[in-house]
Amino acid sequence: MTSYKIITLGGGTGHFALLGGLKKLNDPNLITALTGATDSGGSSGELRSELGVLPPGDARQCLLAFAPEGMQKDLVNLFHFRFPEGTAFAGHSAINIELAALELIYGSQELAIKAFQNMHSIPGNIVPVSLNQTSLVAKLSDGQELIGESAIDLRHRERDFDAAVKIEYIALDAPAFPNPNALRALEEAEAIVFAPGDLYTSVLPHLLVDRVADTICSSPGRKIFCGNLMTKPGETDGFTASDFLRELVDYLGQPCIDVAIFNDAPLAASVLGYYAREGQAPVEVDAEACKALLPKLDLKLAPLAYFPKNQRVLRHDPQLLAEAILGSLS
Repeated sequence: MTSYKIITLGGGTGHFALLGGLKKLNDPNLITALTGATDSGGSSGELRSELGVLPPGDARQCLLAFAPEGMQKDLVNLFHFRFPEGTAFAGHSAINIELAALELIYGSQELAIKAFQNMHSIPGNIVPVSLNQTSLVAKLSDGQELIGESAIDLRHRERDFDAAVKIEYIALDAPAFPNPNALRALEEAEAIVFAPGDLYTSVLPHLLVDRVADTICSSPGRKIFCGNLMTKPGETDGFTASDFLRELVDYLGQPCIDVAIFNDAPLAASVLGYYAREGQAPVEVDAEACKALLPKLDLKLAPLAYFPKNQRVLRHDPQLLAEAILGSLS
């Protein structure tokens, strides 16, 4: 097992897969997952609105990812359980409610997470990137503005959705103050890893928090980008690998990415057809364009994609992704 100080940034299932792989190969107590504060949908959004707490959804995913294997099997049903309609907590996750209660008791989400970890013996470090609530705003190429992470994330489901209308940029509706512990972790990191995930709603929002982008670029840690397997309607339609990297560099403000890891596993025609019906396509790795953008980039290709039939969705293989990351540090 390796012992690197690793910081991860992201959200959702991509961040979950990344942490799940890394914790098996690297000391989990040396891994710090930075979570966002802009989630506005579902249970997280409602608790944020009603109680004034930071949205707990990303923290919940990270807690489950860090949980030891035996415990994880016992916790997974509770983590995904939602109270039924017609009840006082309809639609809410039990863990979201517990995290919200702990935040109200201890006064911060960071202390709430630590208390939850202590109660359930879960290793790792989970740190909110910002200390205050903000909303994500996207400016579209037709002049429209979308307010709230969920509005951006789900715009492809609108009846009048047009894939030709692109996201021009994202911003926050108010200044986001950085968590000093997040900045300290970035400064001390040996590796800073951008998890696979929705580019404009899970990855780039971290870089909108004051001082975070500058701290990442000035950190001596190796900066590693884990590329998505597929494009996403309404966010990255038609994106190639270099398009993802170009956006990341733009929001970082400097070409400071050292390593990019993308999938090269072939995908079955049935899987491609399934995704094509959803308006998604594999991310093409245009290596020459990536190198033109980042001449010193270490571009790694690995067979990362697998399709668990019980889930009917492509996933990154956690073990292979972690091996590719740690291999770039040795």
